Amino acid sequence: MRPDRISEDSWPSSFVTDEEVAFLQTTKLSRKTPFLVRGVMNTQLSIARFSGGINYNGDYFGYVPDTDELIRGDVMETLMKRREKNKRAAERKEAAAQGDMFKPKPKRVSRAKRPSKDQSE
Repeated sequence: MRPDRISEDSWPSSFVTDEEVAFLQTTKLSRKTPFLVRGVMNTQLSIARFSGGINYNGDYFGYVPDTDELIRGDVMETLMKRREKNKRAAERKEAAAQGDMFKPKPKRVSRAKRPSKDQSE
């Protein structure tokens, strides 16, 4: 199926989530060019589909074919670092919640069975 004939329902909304957009707004990334350009298939920027990206106003934009977007190189790098950091944090949280499954839990001794200080002397 040709990309221009894909229905709106099956088309992914964006490579960048709303949470990531809010994060990008708080960074000190340059604002001289846009972070991303959506819907480039039917514009002059569609040449990026064939070359994998373009240079626009001195910045490189990589093409994401699944969502038909151009994403600036430094923005893509920042997003990938953030996603990796979030992934590692989620894995650590999951591992901490799961605990060490193979390590036996120490047995608890009730107070009645513990030797008293008087008996040990």
